[in-house]
Amino acid sequence: MSERSISRDDLVEFSFDPARLDLDIIHRFLSGEAYWSLGISRTTVDRAIAHSLCIGAYRGAHQVGFARLTEGIFRIEKCP
Repeated sequence: MSERSISRDDLVEFSFDPARLDLDIIHRFLSGEAYWSLGISRTTVDRAIAHSLCIGAYRGAHQVGFARLTEGIFRIEKCP
């Protein structure tokens, strides 16, 4: 078995910073490649990301992954 050194470029960094997300790449994948969201509009993607906890995965400066955590929407009513 040969030894292989690990460089910084091999590591994946995860970030909760929404400013780092590449919305163009995310939309391109969702609208054109992901069977569950083919044809989804950019507006819908932007709105979903804005209202979710999102995690980007980065290898160096490049985004290589994306996850969006959601929970059901509910309404709280004031009881008398």
